Amino acid sequence: MNRKKYLLLFKYVANAYIRTFLFSIPFTALFFVILLVSGMYSRLDLKFDSPVLVLPMLASLILAAVVLVFGLILYVYKYRRTVDKTAFYKAVSDAMGEEKRTLGRKAE
Repeated sequence: MNRKKYLLLFKYVANAYIRTFLFSIPFTALFFVILLVSGMYSRLDLKFDSPVLVLPMLASLILAAVVLVFGLILYVYKYRRTVDKTAFYKAVSDAMGEEKRTLGRKAE
């Protein structure tokens, strides 16, 4: 398989994760500042089995599984878009087309 295609996909996924992480930092910091100012932070029971910690982790795990399944369905199920193609689609299609052309020449 073409390494360029996988590197492009990895770069796209890594950029999405990094962007999401960087956008979530201010909201998390704001949440803890609100808890500190209101005096609720000192009353929280933050042990390892605390529902305050366990429930968000379980919700994140369930949402990640749902997104993974949904993404796999979209990846496997070939469909045609009616909107304009994005830059990512064009880059991946070019890489895939190049791979097909290369494999076609090797087969001859």
